[in-house]
Amino acid sequence: MISHPSELAAIQFVKWQELHLKEKPFMLFIDLPADAPDQRKTNLVFETQHVSVKDIRGEQKTFTLNENGFMYTALEGFEDLTTKEEVESQYLPAIEELLKREVEGADKVFIWHWRMRESSASDQAGVIDVGNGMLPLQPANYAHIDQGPGSAFNIIKTRLPQDAETLLQGRVRMLNIWKPLRNNVEDWPLAICDGSTVQVEDLVETDNVRTTIISTNFYALHSPSTQKWFYLKNQQPDEAIIFKQLDSDPDVAASLSLHAAFKHENLPEKYMPRKSIEVRAFVFTNQAP
Repeated sequence: MISHPSELAAIQFVKWQELHLKEKPFMLFIDLPADAPDQRKTNLVFETQHVSVKDIRGEQKTFTLNENGFMYTALEGFEDLTTKEEVESQYLPAIEELLKREVEGADKVFIWHWRMRESSASDQAGVIDVGNGMLPLQPANYAHIDQGPGSAFNIIKTRLPQDAETLLQGRVRMLNIWKPLRNNVEDWPLAICDGSTVQVEDLVETDNVRTTIISTNFYALHSPSTQKWFYLKNQQPDEAIIFKQLDSDPDVAASLSLHAAFKHENLPEKYMPRKSIEVRAFVFTNQAP
Protein backbone atom coordinates (compact mmCIF):
# COMPACT_ATOMS: atom_id res chain seq x y z
CA MET A 1 0.00 0.00 0.00
CA ILE A 2 1.20 3.52 -0.79
CA SER A 3 1.38 5.73 2.29
CA HIS A 4 0.03 9.25 1.87
CA PRO A 5 -0.61 11.75 4.64
CA SER A 6 -4.20 12.44 5.59
CA GLU A 7 -5.62 15.94 5.69
CA LEU A 8 -8.02 17.40 8.21
CA ALA A 9 -10.98 18.60 6.18
CA ALA A 10 -13.67 20.90 7.51
CA ILE A 11 -16.99 19.29 6.48
CA GLN A 12 -20.50 20.16 7.59
CA PHE A 13 -22.62 17.42 9.15
CA VAL A 14 -26.22 17.58 10.30
CA LYS A 15 -26.79 17.64 14.05
CA TRP A 16 -29.55 15.46 15.44
CA GLN A 17 -32.34 17.30 17.31
CA GLU A 18 -35.20 15.94 19.36
CA LEU A 19 -37.41 18.13 17.14
CA HIS A 20 -36.97 15.57 14.35
CA LEU A 21 -38.90 12.97 16.33
CA LYS A 22 -42.08 14.94 15.63
CA GLU A 23 -41.17 17.14 12.64
CA LYS A 24 -39.51 15.77 9.51
CA PRO A 25 -36.30 17.56 8.48
CA PHE A 26 -36.84 20.01 5.62
CA MET A 27 -35.10 22.64 3.51
CA LEU A 28 -37.03 25.22 1.48
CA PHE A 29 -35.52 26.57 -1.73
CA ILE A 30 -38.38 29.00 -2.30
CA ASP A 31 -39.28 32.52 -1.24
CA LEU A 32 -41.74 32.56 1.64
CA PRO A 33 -44.68 35.01 1.77
CA ALA A 34 -43.96 37.89 4.11
CA ASP A 35 -47.06 37.06 6.16
CA ALA A 36 -46.27 33.35 6.55
CA PRO A 37 -46.42 32.53 10.29
CA ASP A 38 -43.41 30.22 10.01
CA GLN A 39 -40.45 31.93 8.33
CA ARG A 40 -38.01 29.05 8.71
CA LYS A 41 -36.25 27.90 5.55
CA THR A 42 -35.03 24.78 7.36
CA ASN A 43 -35.31 22.97 10.67
CA LEU A 44 -31.85 21.44 10.30
CA VAL A 45 -28.81 22.44 12.32
CA PHE A 46 -25.36 21.82 10.86
CA GLU A 47 -22.03 21.61 12.63
CA THR A 48 -18.53 21.72 11.17
CA GLN A 49 -16.38 18.70 11.96
CA HIS A 50 -12.72 18.23 11.08
CA VAL A 51 -12.51 14.87 9.35
CA SER A 52 -9.39 12.91 8.47
CA VAL A 53 -9.45 12.50 4.69
CA LYS A 54 -6.83 10.22 3.14
CA ASP A 55 -5.23 10.92 -0.22
CA ILE A 56 -5.42 7.68 -2.24
CA ARG A 57 -3.28 8.80 -5.16
CA GLY A 58 -1.58 5.69 -6.55
CA GLU A 59 -4.02 3.22 -5.02
CA GLN A 60 -7.32 4.58 -6.31
CA LYS A 61 -7.85 1.51 -8.51
CA THR A 62 -8.29 -0.66 -5.40
CA PHE A 63 -11.68 0.93 -4.66
CA THR A 64 -14.80 -0.49 -6.35
CA LEU A 65 -18.47 0.36 -6.63
CA ASN A 66 -19.66 -2.83 -4.96
CA GLU A 67 -17.19 -2.82 -2.08
CA ASN A 68 -16.74 0.90 -1.43
CA GLY A 69 -19.47 2.72 -3.34
CA PHE A 70 -17.04 4.60 -5.61
CA MET A 71 -14.38 4.09 -8.25
CA TYR A 72 -11.97 6.22 -10.25
CA THR A 73 -11.55 5.83 -13.99
CA ALA A 74 -9.97 7.56 -16.99
CA LEU A 75 -12.03 9.95 -19.09
CA GLU A 76 -9.91 11.86 -21.57
CA GLY A 77 -10.93 15.04 -23.34
CA PHE A 78 -13.84 17.35 -22.54
CA GLU A 79 -11.66 19.80 -20.64
CA ASP A 80 -13.49 22.90 -21.85
CA LEU A 81 -17.26 22.46 -22.17
CA THR A 82 -18.62 25.94 -22.83
CA THR A 83 -22.19 25.41 -24.04
CA LYS A 84 -25.22 23.30 -23.21
CA GLU A 85 -25.12 21.92 -26.73
CA GLU A 86 -21.55 20.66 -26.27
CA VAL A 87 -22.47 18.95 -23.02
CA GLU A 88 -25.57 17.27 -24.39
CA SER A 89 -24.29 16.29 -27.84
CA GLN A 90 -20.71 15.29 -26.92
CA TYR A 91 -20.16 14.80 -23.20
CA LEU A 92 -23.32 12.97 -22.15
CA PRO A 93 -22.98 10.30 -24.87
CA ALA A 94 -19.39 9.76 -23.70
CA ILE A 95 -20.63 9.32 -20.13
CA GLU A 96 -23.19 6.77 -21.26
CA GLU A 97 -20.47 4.79 -23.03
CA LEU A 98 -18.22 5.10 -19.98
CA LEU A 99 -20.87 3.62 -17.69
CA LYS A 100 -21.64 0.77 -20.09
CA ARG A 101 -17.93 -0.02 -20.21
CA GLU A 102 -17.00 0.40 -16.55
CA VAL A 103 -20.11 -0.64 -14.60
CA GLU A 104 -20.79 -4.36 -14.46
CA GLY A 105 -24.28 -5.32 -15.64
CA ALA A 106 -25.06 -1.94 -17.22
CA ASP A 107 -27.83 -3.08 -19.57
CA LYS A 108 -29.42 0.36 -19.82
CA VAL A 109 -28.15 3.83 -18.89
CA PHE A 110 -30.43 6.81 -18.40
CA ILE A 111 -28.87 10.23 -17.76
CA TRP A 112 -31.35 12.50 -16.09
CA HIS A 113 -29.40 15.51 -14.78
CA TRP A 114 -26.10 17.38 -15.04
CA ARG A 115 -24.61 20.50 -13.51
CA MET A 116 -21.49 22.68 -13.62
CA ARG A 117 -19.77 23.68 -10.39
CA GLU A 118 -17.11 26.33 -9.82
CA SER A 119 -15.35 27.30 -6.61
CA SER A 120 -15.46 30.93 -7.78
CA ALA A 121 -19.20 30.86 -8.60
CA SER A 122 -21.50 33.43 -7.05
CA ASP A 123 -23.80 32.38 -4.20
CA GLN A 124 -27.26 31.44 -5.49
CA ALA A 125 -28.77 32.59 -2.18
CA GLY A 126 -30.61 29.34 -1.59
CA VAL A 127 -32.82 29.54 -4.70
CA ILE A 128 -31.29 27.19 -7.27
CA ASP A 129 -32.24 27.18 -10.94
CA VAL A 130 -32.30 23.38 -11.28
CA GLY A 131 -33.10 23.61 -14.99
CA ASN A 132 -29.97 25.53 -16.00
CA GLY A 133 -27.01 23.15 -15.81
CA MET A 134 -24.59 25.72 -17.23
CA LEU A 135 -25.23 28.09 -14.30
CA PRO A 136 -22.46 26.96 -11.96
CA LEU A 137 -23.03 26.26 -8.29
CA GLN A 138 -20.41 26.51 -5.58
CA PRO A 139 -18.92 23.30 -4.19
CA ALA A 140 -21.22 21.60 -1.66
CA ASN A 141 -19.49 21.27 1.73
CA TYR A 142 -22.23 19.14 3.34
CA ALA A 143 -21.84 15.39 3.81
CA HIS A 144 -24.82 14.12 1.83
CA ILE A 145 -26.54 11.82 -0.65
CA ASP A 146 -28.27 13.63 -3.53
CA GLN A 147 -31.50 11.60 -3.64
CA GLY A 148 -33.43 9.37 -1.28
CA PRO A 149 -34.91 6.11 -2.63
CA GLY A 150 -38.43 7.52 -2.90
CA SER A 151 -37.24 10.42 -5.05
CA ALA A 152 -35.05 8.15 -7.16
CA PHE A 153 -37.89 5.76 -7.96
CA ASN A 154 -40.23 8.68 -8.62
CA ILE A 155 -37.79 10.05 -11.21
CA ILE A 156 -37.83 6.69 -12.98
CA LYS A 157 -41.62 6.52 -12.96
CA THR A 158 -41.94 10.13 -14.17
CA ARG A 159 -39.18 10.22 -16.77
CA LEU A 160 -39.49 6.64 -18.05
CA PRO A 161 -43.20 5.90 -17.64
CA GLN A 162 -43.42 3.26 -20.36
CA ASP A 163 -40.50 1.21 -19.05
CA ALA A 164 -40.56 1.92 -15.31
CA GLU A 165 -42.42 -1.21 -14.21
CA THR A 166 -40.00 -3.48 -16.05
CA LEU A 167 -36.88 -1.55 -15.07
CA LEU A 168 -37.80 -1.55 -11.38
CA GLN A 169 -37.94 -5.35 -11.41
CA GLY A 170 -34.18 -5.49 -12.03
CA ARG A 171 -31.23 -3.94 -10.26
CA VAL A 172 -31.33 -0.14 -10.06
CA ARG A 173 -28.28 1.99 -9.39
CA MET A 174 -28.20 5.78 -9.26
CA LEU A 175 -24.67 7.02 -9.94
CA ASN A 176 -22.87 10.34 -10.10
CA ILE A 177 -19.98 10.93 -12.48
CA TRP A 178 -17.77 13.84 -11.43
CA LYS A 179 -14.65 15.24 -13.04
CA PRO A 180 -12.65 18.48 -13.13
CA LEU A 181 -12.52 20.69 -16.18
CA ARG A 182 -9.58 22.71 -17.56
CA ASN A 183 -7.13 22.22 -14.67
CA ASN A 184 -6.22 20.01 -11.73
CA VAL A 185 -8.20 20.48 -8.52
CA GLU A 186 -6.08 22.63 -6.21
CA ASP A 187 -8.57 24.32 -3.89
CA TRP A 188 -11.82 22.34 -3.40
CA PRO A 189 -11.37 18.57 -3.93
CA LEU A 190 -14.21 16.09 -3.59
CA ALA A 191 -14.13 13.86 -0.51
CA ILE A 192 -15.84 10.48 -0.65
CA CYS A 193 -16.86 8.32 2.29
CA ASP A 194 -16.41 4.57 1.84
CA GLY A 195 -20.00 3.35 1.58
CA SER A 196 -19.24 0.19 3.55
CA THR A 197 -18.49 2.41 6.57
CA VAL A 198 -21.80 4.31 6.42
CA GLN A 199 -24.58 3.06 8.71
CA VAL A 200 -28.30 3.57 8.16
CA GLU A 201 -28.46 5.49 11.43
CA ASP A 202 -25.92 8.00 10.03
CA LEU A 203 -28.47 9.27 7.49
CA VAL A 204 -31.15 11.91 8.02
CA GLU A 205 -33.78 11.96 5.27
CA THR A 206 -34.73 15.53 4.38
CA ASP A 207 -37.52 17.02 2.27
CA ASN A 208 -36.25 19.54 -0.31
CA VAL A 209 -39.01 21.90 -1.39
CA ARG A 210 -38.66 23.85 -4.62
CA THR A 211 -41.15 25.76 -6.72
CA THR A 212 -41.84 22.82 -9.03
CA ILE A 213 -40.98 19.71 -7.01
CA ILE A 214 -40.56 18.19 -3.57
CA SER A 215 -37.77 15.64 -3.36
CA THR A 216 -35.78 13.94 -0.62
CA ASN A 217 -32.10 13.55 0.06
CA PHE A 218 -29.91 12.41 2.95
CA TYR A 219 -27.65 14.56 5.08
CA ALA A 220 -25.22 12.74 7.33
CA LEU A 221 -24.50 12.68 11.03
CA HIS A 222 -20.82 12.63 11.96
CA SER A 223 -19.67 9.15 12.98
CA PRO A 224 -15.88 9.31 13.44
CA SER A 225 -15.58 5.81 14.83
CA THR A 226 -16.85 4.18 11.62
CA GLN A 227 -16.85 6.56 8.64
CA LYS A 228 -13.70 6.53 6.49
CA TRP A 229 -13.13 9.40 4.06
CA PHE A 230 -10.86 9.60 1.00
CA TYR A 231 -9.94 11.94 -1.86
CA LEU A 232 -7.67 12.03 -4.90
CA LYS A 233 -5.13 14.83 -4.51
CA ASN A 234 -4.69 17.08 -7.54
CA GLN A 235 -7.41 15.24 -9.43
CA GLN A 236 -6.86 15.88 -13.13
CA PRO A 237 -9.36 16.62 -15.92
CA ASP A 238 -8.84 13.12 -17.37
CA GLU A 239 -9.65 11.47 -14.01
CA ALA A 240 -13.32 10.87 -13.24
CA ILE A 241 -14.95 9.45 -10.16
CA ILE A 242 -18.13 7.37 -10.28
CA PHE A 243 -19.97 7.09 -6.99
CA LYS A 244 -23.28 5.69 -5.77
CA GLN A 245 -26.39 7.43 -4.57
CA LEU A 246 -28.44 4.22 -4.49
CA ASP A 247 -28.16 0.51 -5.24
CA SER A 248 -31.13 -1.85 -4.97
CA ASP A 249 -28.89 -4.93 -4.63
CA PRO A 250 -29.07 -5.85 -0.91
CA ASP A 251 -25.97 -8.04 -1.06
CA VAL A 252 -23.28 -5.49 -1.95
CA ALA A 253 -21.06 -4.07 0.78
CA ALA A 254 -21.76 -0.46 -0.25
CA SER A 255 -25.16 0.65 -1.51
CA LEU A 256 -24.28 4.37 -1.41
CA SER A 257 -21.40 6.75 -0.76
CA LEU A 258 -21.46 10.06 1.08
CA HIS A 259 -19.68 12.95 -0.56
CA ALA A 260 -18.69 16.53 0.26
CA ALA A 261 -16.28 19.08 -1.16
CA PHE A 262 -13.71 20.55 1.21
CA LYS A 263 -11.28 23.45 0.99
CA HIS A 264 -7.59 22.76 1.36
CA GLU A 265 -6.29 24.49 4.47
CA ASN A 266 -2.92 25.32 2.92
CA LEU A 267 -3.42 26.72 -0.57
CA PRO A 268 -0.58 27.86 -2.82
CA GLU A 269 -0.19 31.59 -3.30
CA LYS A 270 -1.47 31.24 -6.86
CA TYR A 271 -3.91 28.55 -7.98
CA MET A 272 -6.68 27.97 -10.50
CA PRO A 273 -10.21 27.82 -9.05
CA ARG A 274 -11.90 24.47 -9.41
CA LYS A 275 -14.31 24.01 -12.28
CA SER A 276 -16.08 20.67 -12.57
CA ILE A 277 -19.06 18.93 -14.07
CA GLU A 278 -21.28 16.32 -12.43
CA VAL A 279 -23.68 13.99 -14.21
CA ARG A 280 -26.42 11.94 -12.56
CA ALA A 281 -27.48 8.71 -14.18
CA PHE A 282 -29.42 5.53 -13.58
CA VAL A 283 -27.86 2.21 -14.50
CA PHE A 284 -30.34 -0.63 -14.91
CA THR A 285 -29.59 -4.35 -14.90
CA ASN A 286 -32.33 -6.44 -16.46
CA GLN A 287 -32.19 -9.29 -13.97
CA ALA A 288 -32.83 -8.52 -10.31
CA PRO A 289 -30.02 -9.59 -7.97
